[in-house]
Amino acid sequence: IGPELKRLELEADCCAVRLLRERRERAGINAGAAAMAEFGENSTGAHYPTGLERVETIRRCARLDP
Repeated sequence: IGPELKRLELEADCCAVRLLRERRERAGINAGAAAMAEFGENSTGAHYPTGLERVETIRRCARLDP
């Protein structure tokens, strides 16, 4: 179940970024990335991705075309 929880969490991050991007809330996207960056290589929760994995997902999803 761990890998599935990790995948779902990254998918949720991307969904949130897309909503913020549509609303032109770049500050919110940057704040989320900064908060996740504080975790660094540590997991952000049980079976969750690391902070760095989440930052990469946030940045990638922020660049995707709508």
